[in-house]
Amino acid sequence: MFDISARKYVVCTKEEKLSCVGLISEVIELAKAARCKDVYALEDKALEIQDALLETGIMQIVGGYDAKLIADMLDALIVSSGKTGAELLRQLIIREGVLHIRSGLEQNLVKEKLLAMLGEEAAVEARQLIDR
Repeated sequence: MFDISARKYVVCTKEEKLSCVGLISEVIELAKAARCKDVYALEDKALEIQDALLETGIMQIVGGYDAKLIADMLDALIVSSGKTGAELLRQLIIREGVLHIRSGLEQNLVKEKLLAMLGEEAAVEARQLIDR
């Protein structure tokens, strides 16, 4: 799902990548809620989400939108934001996380796929932080 051509716009430091650990943890918890309960359990959780893009994606899942439609809407929001670097990385993590939740992926797979977006070195450290 991740468009590899976007990597040139996602240049950031290891510290900036590690700042995404909280976001990845939040997405993992949302994936867990969606699988353990049901997609509608996400509606209550959406009220607690601070990030507008993540909230939008989760509410689209709750609304039963098709994965392609969700991807198109998130892509439009991401492109129109004009963000680069760590901010773009956060948006791409949200996009991928929402689409993984929508597809019903198990939380550990969601975690590994999102950690891979940080690059090998940062992913190892981020995994340790998340697994504590």
